[in-house]
Amino acid sequence: MSNGSKIYISCPMWKPVDALLKHQRIHSKYNSDLLINYKINDINLIIETINKGLILSYETILMFAIEGNLEGVEKLVEIKLNDGEFMFPMTEKLFNHACMSGNQKLIKFLQEKKCIEDEYALIHIISNNHPKETIIWGLDNLHFGLQWYLNVGKYRSTYPNHDDIIIAAIGTGDLNLLKFLMEKGFNCVLDNKHLTNGDLLPLKCACELPFQYGKSMIEFLIKKKYKYNTSILYWTDKDSEEDIVNRWKLLFELCDFDKKELEEFKIRHNKWIETVVKKKFDNEWLIKIGLL
Repeated sequence: MSNGSKIYISCPMWKPVDALLKHQRIHSKYNSDLLINYKINDINLIIETINKGLILSYETILMFAIEGNLEGVEKLVEIKLNDGEFMFPMTEKLFNHACMSGNQKLIKFLQEKKCIEDEYALIHIISNNHPKETIIWGLDNLHFGLQWYLNVGKYRSTYPNHDDIIIAAIGTGDLNLLKFLMEKGFNCVLDNKHLTNGDLLPLKCACELPFQYGKSMIEFLIKKKYKYNTSILYWTDKDSEEDIVNRWKLLFELCDFDKKELEEFKIRHNKWIETVVKKKFDNEWLIKIGLL
């Protein structure tokens, strides 16, 4: 840019490793099995196949929806079976796959056709690195948009609630998006009672981001008093050596881990610390933080 301002490069799509994070909708389009298992998206070929009398699976229309193919979805939703029922009925699943695509025209079309919406629609728009304008449109126009989440979802302890929105935003690696949503009123359901697995997911999500994006997320979440314990002390096969070292050094700089819990962590993972961790960090630092 000629004025010298910094260009934001969006975080690459990634797949969660933590067992609980896998159940979140992080980059739901990228992590969809549809993109692996279904490759034919030529609507004319699909229509020709149906005209030969074949009944196609529901994944057919989902593939067109997740790709944001308005023409394909328009044609498929009109096809009826011999008994008069639609081959591809209007379901929450169809609507959510359209939201994954971020195609506003497609989403509007399904709304006009009275397609069923559910609480996850907004999450699918947020989680897939769509432009801020698309997210704002979703907040304002989805049935389960901003007003629903502020007036109903805010008070839910069951999912989906604000936790899912926050985690989806963290998963994009876009701190400005997270701050924007918080300014709109989204915040995790936090209390001062016992620590739950759900409480840990925001920071776990930030720790699975490439460090280039995760650093500012981790700093922000800890400053905001998001909860953590030693379960965030792991890394994944996709992490570079540099990211692993930088992330752990940041975590031990910012986090005040419970001494008893850290000692239990050291005993429980002794073999891993001796054979893996010691190869990445010098002994002096490991002694300083209490792992040796």
